[in-house]
Amino acid sequence: MLNQINCCHVAIAGLIGWTINTIIQNIQTAKIKAKGVELELRTKELEKKNGKEMKKIEEVEQKNEQLQQKVEQLEKKLNNHAKNQ
Repeated sequence: MLNQINCCHVAIAGLIGWTINTIIQNIQTAKIKAKGVELELRTKELEKKNGKEMKKIEEVEQKNEQLQQKVEQLEKKLNNHAKNQ
């Protein structure tokens, strides 16, 4: 059997091995690229969600500041009212 193997057989076997290896590498590269695209989309989605949450936080902070100002005004009115009595 070994007497019947020549350089063409070895070359064909090498070519088949190289082809299989190349296919496996291309599949792995495609999976990595797909995962990268998926992560990029998820990142954009999270950034958008984060932007909305930051806007809500700013609105709450503004509302809190307004309420603090109202409390201060009411405290001044109470103090003035207490002094007048």
